[in-house]
Amino acid sequence: MKNREYLAFIIILIALDLSLHVGLGFGRGAPDLLTVAALLSARRLSGVKASLVGLVLGLLADSLALVSFGASAVALVIVSFLGARTRDMFEGNSTLFIAAYLFLGKWLRDAIWFGAAPAAHAGDPINLLWTVTPLYALITAVCGAIAISIFRAVVGERRMR
Repeated sequence: MKNREYLAFIIILIALDLSLHVGLGFGRGAPDLLTVAALLSARRLSGVKASLVGLVLGLLADSLALVSFGASAVALVIVSFLGARTRDMFEGNSTLFIAAYLFLGKWLRDAIWFGAAPAAHAGDPINLLWTVTPLYALITAVCGAIAISIFRAVVGERRMR
């Protein structure tokens, strides 16, 4: 598979995220496709390059935030670096593995964000991490798995079992 096609896929995910969050005004109700883009690109990059992608996407997400500037950047840098390191630990590339990877990555991103921006959220962060955040992570993981499945079907990539 060509890297240009994958880069175009990541750019489409970023454009969709901005369209859903800003253009259509869904806000927190939309899946976090920036995190999906960061995590999926991290699986194909080294740790430093994945961290750089996480920084850029985090700053893009933070440019829309009013009170938590920098929290998404910190969270996505850490999650992207760890995502790049999972390639050495886990060899899987199946849709189920990618969905689980995206679920854990989104949940960890939100956990780090809650720690980095305590003034930006209302309520108890521990309660939110065990109730609302897994639902957002599930929605994001399902949307990311659907997106990667569509990408694989379009480019004709055979997935590893």
